[in-house]
Amino acid sequence: MSQGKIHLGIDFGTSYTKIAYIENESFVNLAGDAQYIPSVVTYIPSTRKLYFGNLALRLQGPESHTAYFFKLELKRNRAFRLGPYTLAEILCQFFAYLKEEYIAPTAMEFDSIAISVPNYFGLKSRRLLINAIHESIGVNKVFLLPEPIAALIGYNSLLPSSPLQGDILSIDIGGGTSDFSFLTLSQEQQEIIMETQFQIGSDVFSGAEIDRGILRYLLFPAFKMQHGINLKANFFTEKSLNSHDRYLLNNYLRQAEQLKIDINRKKGTYLNKADFFDGHSLIASFEQDFFFAQLQPIFKRLQTYIDEVLKFRAKKLGLFDGQRWLMDYILLLGGSARSQAVQALIKEKIPGVPLICPEDLDFNVVRGLCTWSNLLGKSAGSFKCIYPFQFYIEKFEQDKQACALELIPFDTANLELDVNGRYKIFSFSLPSPYNLAADSDSIRLRVFELAEEDDIKSLERFQDQELALQLDIPQETDSETMELYLNLALSRLEVNLSRPEAAAKFKKEAEIFEDFRVRQKNSYDLIKTYKHHNPDLLSDFAEHLSPLDKKLEQAYEGHAETTLFKLLCLLQFLSNK
Repeated sequence: MSQGKIHLGIDFGTSYTKIAYIENESFVNLAGDAQYIPSVVTYIPSTRKLYFGNLALRLQGPESHTAYFFKLELKRNRAFRLGPYTLAEILCQFFAYLKEEYIAPTAMEFDSIAISVPNYFGLKSRRLLINAIHESIGVNKVFLLPEPIAALIGYNSLLPSSPLQGDILSIDIGGGTSDFSFLTLSQEQQEIIMETQFQIGSDVFSGAEIDRGILRYLLFPAFKMQHGINLKANFFTEKSLNSHDRYLLNNYLRQAEQLKIDINRKKGTYLNKADFFDGHSLIASFEQDFFFAQLQPIFKRLQTYIDEVLKFRAKKLGLFDGQRWLMDYILLLGGSARSQAVQALIKEKIPGVPLICPEDLDFNVVRGLCTWSNLLGKSAGSFKCIYPFQFYIEKFEQDKQACALELIPFDTANLELDVNGRYKIFSFSLPSPYNLAADSDSIRLRVFELAEEDDIKSLERFQDQELALQLDIPQETDSETMELYLNLALSRLEVNLSRPEAAAKFKKEAEIFEDFRVRQKNSYDLIKTYKHHNPDLLSDFAEHLSPLDKKLEQAYEGHAETTLFKLLCLLQFLSNK
């Protein structure tokens, strides 16, 4: 066994999971010859047990219940169950399976684990992952790293002499979803900033949707042509399938996936399936050009998404000016990235930007997780991201004698936050309408979390799934102020109670706003030196900035207005001849 600390990386993907570590600069894949582990769970009612990985795939039968993309339930349905098992129990058993099958046989002691997470996972989803690893694997240090950042670190670790840097669009077309992320990498400052990440739904464009397209536009029509038999409509809609038909459909999808892999490796493919449906065989061959032509309805969805969504997001970030894409690279990842049709489509829709498809395509994320873990505590880089959620605090409105929601002004969706940072986002004095307790000796606090794009703010809209913090504690007689913190490292909200004389200590806290205020005043001083500045505009800007020194202990609320003043000054400069 090696000496020193060993860090484990787990790329928990929608379709497959990779698990590895780096020792003496060598990348060690714990899945061995199999390379990666299917992220699949099967429940067998007769045994009342869960099965994972390749065994779950082999146990396909009429009585089995299989969840192929159970990771997606962390985002869309945390109330998901498989038989009697909750999602939390499924996750715990999955990571216990990884420990028993892949980690324990190494007889190594791992100091920490870094696991990939989509940036659009909220605090509850992240906590479920962290808790499952703590409970099942037993490692105390668990770090979450956004998948695109890990992928970029992994790619650059293999090419230290010529790393990617600048503005980068990461496209990860996986088996269950497709993720798009804009990143900025400054090699000199060793800083990676993830500006945004968003996802095409699993039913729009993904590896699984390509597989469904192969069935609907190739295999099922070929079967009908040979035998004159229409397959059940349920196989097309995937609704109201009995257990036997579900078993058949799962087999068809696996055949489609293999055909997709074969067609990307060579110009054509051949299929000879002895018992495709109801005792009838299917014999078919497909040329690559015909294959891609028949799947145009699927690829059209990706084209539409780039035109209607991706361009809009890029324009907001200054990476598309209406005619040209202003990026340095596209990093194309995921199993379907090997598809020549996918690569050709992206080059056509995003012209002029170099397209990078790594040779080590399947392991960029897990390699990055291993590498990043070894950078911890060595000041070897800064990794920041926006957090695309907003927080709402419940308050009691005395005049209406009812509760309502108030947006917490900390702008998580636009601020660049350290992935392991802790930030004060709100504070208030006690007693307060934010204290929902019925008696004066207690404190009851409720904070909700909602995705940035969701605009519904009524209390009735929120369910327990959006409840990020509920606090019920006795009130200390000497506590007069409550501060609320977002702890990204631990993926949770935290509170501090303090007395007024302790407020000065907050100026020393590692929070984003102290540096932010200094930078705004520096901007004002720079604008003032320009001889053609507008005195009235600059006077208003100074008046806007003047209260900042008095609010160091509070969350800053004027970020948008500050940016507007600077933009107006810039426009005035540009219009001055």
